[in-house]
Amino acid sequence: MIKKGWQTYDGRIVNLNKISHQHLSNIYYYTHYIMAEYYPESVRDDINQLLEDRFDGKIFPYKPDSKFKEEQDYLKWKGWLKKNGNIIFYEYRSRTHIKLN
Repeated sequence: MIKKGWQTYDGRIVNLNKISHQHLSNIYYYTHYIMAEYYPESVRDDINQLLEDRFDGKIFPYKPDSKFKEEQDYLKWKGWLKKNGNIIFYEYRSRTHIKLN
């Protein structure tokens, strides 16, 4: 279980009971899709539970932080980042894919 909080790209620790809905939604996408191979199922379960408890399970669309350069570079490298800063997630046969329009 994630107990202390979420460490951001710039080293801050954010209390998960105070984290914004958008930030928690971004963490969901980051842990489930963008960098899923680096996060155990237990972390994904914790994020899902926090979204359920705090925001009735609603997940906002992913909005990468333009100040998180490494994330921006990775998304560009994967071809997932549009010039306007948006990325697209869609479901196909119960699998999530990331694709540009």
